[in-house]
Amino acid sequence: MRIGVLDLKEYEFINDVMGKFSDAETEFVQFGDYRFGNLENYDVIIDRLSFQNRYLRQILMMLAMKGVYVINNPFSSSVNNKIIECEVCRRLEIKHPKTVVLPSDDGEWNLGGSVRDPDWDIIRKTMQLPFIMKPFDGFAWENVFTVTSFREAENLYNSLKPHHIMLLQEKIDYTEYFRVFCINKKDVLITKWIPKPLGEGSYEKPLEKHLEVFGKRITDATIELNKMLDFDVNAVEWCISEDGELFMIEAMNEVPDIEKSKMPEEYYWWITEKFSNCVREKLSSKAKNLTIFSDSK
Repeated sequence: MRIGVLDLKEYEFINDVMGKFSDAETEFVQFGDYRFGNLENYDVIIDRLSFQNRYLRQILMMLAMKGVYVINNPFSSSVNNKIIECEVCRRLEIKHPKTVVLPSDDGEWNLGGSVRDPDWDIIRKTMQLPFIMKPFDGFAWENVFTVTSFREAENLYNSLKPHHIMLLQEKIDYTEYFRVFCINKKDVLITKWIPKPLGEGSYEKPLEKHLEVFGKRITDATIELNKMLDFDVNAVEWCISEDGELFMIEAMNEVPDIEKSKMPEEYYWWITEKFSNCVREKLSSKAKNLTIFSDSK
């Protein structure tokens, strides 16, 4: 059995995971000039880097088609964005912030009028201030703004549209916020999450009263979501609004930060153990990712 790892070598979590495979060969993978046939001898590759590099993502797709099991499925991860998230939530009948998608325009190509400017008169009737403005594929709070006027929204959009597809999203005022880890599409851990920019958020134990009321709904919907997305590892963000409604705020976080210093230690080891079990299950079952070559069944 051979496990390849795409992650930073100094990352504590991935080293703790690798330490659980004394009976298998584990190593950090390096990709140079990919030659067909030189990396297919991995059984499983744990991918925590390709979201930052298009080359890595494309090579992992190739390997998945050749039978290497990649966690997470690179075909599924390639649709990880907040536009897809809206439709996923609609299909699963999960409450999600009202969203408007604004077109990008870098001015480089003549699209023959296929993309037109937003109709701000209609948007004014659709969205209630204040709202959130953010990129459809952003992470780590980059270019995320709380907008308090439509003039501000137009100015931000005009400055950002050459580089980003932007979303306007309803701002949900919440009383409780959760980050919910789902491993192997079946194991769920609900944590209280204190959101902060630049990776400075932290975890706490949720109140029992919230788990009693919302725990089963969150667990069931999170599992259903990850089965639909075909994600083996995901961190889903939920909140309870001020009027007591449950909203999904973030459906896709394929590479969640898992740092022992930022969460109760039992949570860290729960995630480490379940993640390792997931890898071991894929090894023993000879599982294959869903790809364009998979049976339609």
